[in-house]
Amino acid sequence: MRERYLALSYCWGRGTQKLLLNKDNKSALMSGISIPQLDPTIRDAMITTYELGYKLLWIDALCILQDDEDFKARELSRMGDIYRCASFTIVASAAKEVSEGFLAKRASTMEKTIPADKKSQLVFKMEANSHYSSSADPAPFPVIFRPGPKEMDRQEPWYRRAWTLQEALFSRRQLQYRNSQTTWICYCTEQKAQQYDGWVDARWHCDPGYSDADILEEVTELLWNRLKPAHISTIHDCWYRLITAYCDREMTHQTDRLPAISAIARKFAFISGDEYHYGLWKSDLATGLGWKVKNGPRPSRAGRVAAGSRPAPSWSWASVSCGITWLSLDPRKKSKDFDVLGCYINLSLPRGPSSKVQATDIHIRGLIVSISPIPKLYAESQGVMSEDGLIYIHPDYTDDDRLWTDSGSKAELLVLSTKTELVNGIVLVEKGTGRYVRVGTFETVQYAERRVVVGWSTEKEYLAQVRRFFGGKENIREIVLV
Repeated sequence: MRERYLALSYCWGRGTQKLLLNKDNKSALMSGISIPQLDPTIRDAMITTYELGYKLLWIDALCILQDDEDFKARELSRMGDIYRCASFTIVASAAKEVSEGFLAKRASTMEKTIPADKKSQLVFKMEANSHYSSSADPAPFPVIFRPGPKEMDRQEPWYRRAWTLQEALFSRRQLQYRNSQTTWICYCTEQKAQQYDGWVDARWHCDPGYSDADILEEVTELLWNRLKPAHISTIHDCWYRLITAYCDREMTHQTDRLPAISAIARKFAFISGDEYHYGLWKSDLATGLGWKVKNGPRPSRAGRVAAGSRPAPSWSWASVSCGITWLSLDPRKKSKDFDVLGCYINLSLPRGPSSKVQATDIHIRGLIVSISPIPKLYAESQGVMSEDGLIYIHPDYTDDDRLWTDSGSKAELLVLSTKTELVNGIVLVEKGTGRYVRVGTFETVQYAERRVVVGWSTEKEYLAQVRRFFGGKENIREIVLV
């Protein structure tokens, strides 16, 4: 029988940790580590583990060889199992750096609630009916003033980091050290247990600052096999909403964008039986390719890494370092002309979703139309209007010169989704003969003078109208996305 162990989930921060496992110090570290060598968060986690009667603690910085890319890729793909199999996870949510620790004296919850000279008013009794009581008569019970959600549940650093998302979702039990209290969460029973300084409280105490609490709870139910989707589209929809929440989180290294969610991707692939391609699913590429930069185009391409070391191909949301949303999440609106003919993936580290990009070609067939180069003066905060006066273009980056009149590039529109009042898809630029890279998204506008939809009564007639507007059936072509 394997010995029980704990796991640590924490923020590394932007500085360098005092001690990291590597090939040179592996033997020395296995002989023992002196406490002064450790950063405060690591030290506090070891103290907590010992005081709670456990002998083993898993810490990523000390259990993964940081200078061995093969080893690191294998371990990252196992992160789900590592956190799932731990007896519980110690969560240092208040510390934004590993140098801060989490066992220092904290201001108590009550000190933040009631002034010291009014402590006598902390507890009083009131009568109320309770559905837990067998008696119909009101019974007195104590009441303690607590701070409101804005004071108690302000978002802590751990909740803002990308890496901690999958650590939280796979941890069956969490002992969380927060700014003003210590909490306990257990997912091992049918009803999730949430304890906050002895109180069982509302969900806004569990997920501070989260507007995405619902999707995280849904993903947790899915990962722990409590949610049994009737159709694969439900799983895909859950994934897309999770990625929207994930991309809002902070990440120090752009190249970690896919590895930091690889364990969740592996579990989703197992549940759905679908093929995972750099953040997207093969059976639903018409939806997945339609990601859109959130809150308008990014101002500069400087955030993109060099092509030789890019974390993902241009068609993946992981190729940009910003929040994203989706053009359409309704699989019924998929363009009837769109089809995936083949996916040609060549990986340098073929060991799961965290592998690095070497070659990623998607051979597709779809309705594709060329557009005139756009004068740069048309650029707006939310996108640009094409000269045809109908198609609204959203560049991923406003300074991407490949879209503008003087670039000499040939821009194309690939239709992904067709709705009753608008059509949308992605904007492509030719990189080589028949090979295209993504540079943005497009949508038709409902109030345009020339509408796509005029007088159709059946789906067949509507499809014919869309095809005619985009140049006819001869514009259904085959290309390769890279």
